[in-house]
Amino acid sequence: MKLQARDPTVTNCNLTDGPIAAGKQAVGNITIAGNYIDGASDEGIWGYGQNSNGSTKNLVIENNQVENHDLNNNGSAQIKIGVNGAPNEINGETDKESQLNAILEANDVKTAQVDGDIDTIGGGGITANFLGADYNDFGGFSPISTNKAINTAINADNSNFPNNDAELQIHGSTGGVEQGVDLSDDGDQFTALLDPGNNAVQLEVGEQQVTDEDVTDVETNDGKSLVDDLEFPDGVPSAVDIAVSLSSKGGTVRVDDLSVSGDNTSVSGYKMASTGEDRKVFEFVNVPSAGTVTVEGTVTVEEGQSGTVFGIDFADPNETPDSLTSDDDPR
Repeated sequence: MKLQARDPTVTNCNLTDGPIAAGKQAVGNITIAGNYIDGASDEGIWGYGQNSNGSTKNLVIENNQVENHDLNNNGSAQIKIGVNGAPNEINGETDKESQLNAILEANDVKTAQVDGDIDTIGGGGITANFLGADYNDFGGFSPISTNKAINTAINADNSNFPNNDAELQIHGSTGGVEQGVDLSDDGDQFTALLDPGNNAVQLEVGEQQVTDEDVTDVETNDGKSLVDDLEFPDGVPSAVDIAVSLSSKGGTVRVDDLSVSGDNTSVSGYKMASTGEDRKVFEFVNVPSAGTVTVEGTVTVEEGQSGTVFGIDFADPNETPDSLTSDDDPR
């Protein structure tokens, strides 16, 4: 389906074996919303960012789902805008980085491209997506978080450490080790390390760190049993699923430069609005774990934050939560 008119709109369409495209002659304000595309040789949605005369376009691209794209195996993104230069606006955003984030946040896709730059949440063969409506049955957590073997987390405003504004945890309330941490810096560096060689997991923020020295013993460092036999009793599997979840209760959490396992999986940044207990999840599935798996980035927490700041969950891809069946597994 190719759009060529002034101010064209395509909404609530189901397309099979072809894309939605905004051609050069599609001018003005272009809206592509609420569509389902299944099967495309390259991009599921693509468009020119500029007209033949060089004038730029304004686009609204939201609530679209793209499946089974890139049948030609060219490494195409699911949504690509800016074939001949960047547009003026995408979802109200004018700079390229914000336009990429706007596409990824407003649509059920994993990859986006604007004017030659590709933002792949989960590049290097690792797939990922933002938290969506499919997770309502899990109380806002992803299936990875529901089926976690190891959880590392930063909890804000914890009374156990009155001289700090947060605490580092591994396994949290199940009896894991914990350490108070000061999150007063603007952009604290964090790193979560899963080390299969030593069967250990470690969370670092700034100069503070907390470690679980044995992820095979199904108990914590102080000998307490873990709920539901969390951890990897047979050792770290050859691949792991990872969920990085941000939550906000009265403040705002921002994570920048999120990367996983040294692959090119960076996410430039996401700032979560402080609306109740909203949660945002980045998923990375089937991450090779033959060597150390590293999740790192920077976290900024506004004053007034309470509850969990963010958690990093490691899970076995071969395990499925009891509340999931093969028909409704959103992964």
